Amino acid sequence: MHDGESRGAMRAAVSWMSFEFIVLGLTIMAAFCNVSVFYSFYHYLGTIGIPVAWRGFLVGLEPMAAFILRLFVLPWLHVRNALGSC
Repeated sequence: MHDGESRGAMRAAVSWMSFEFIVLGLTIMAAFCNVSVFYSFYHYLGTIGIPVAWRGFLVGLEPMAAFILRLFVLPWLHVRNALGSC
């Protein structure tokens, strides 16, 4: 079998619609949605009449919640429960 034929056979065996590919795509989509909401939230607060003094605090609640949640989740994140570890 020639080198080009073996690569073609390997490509045919690999499916694009694998679990890993779908999860990666959904994760990227969620990250872009999060960034989109984060950067338009300040403007949205202005359109619904929230005073300027409160907008920065309300926008800052999202990353603050992530930092606080990280403190509680951190004890369960370690090398032994990583994907692909032996």
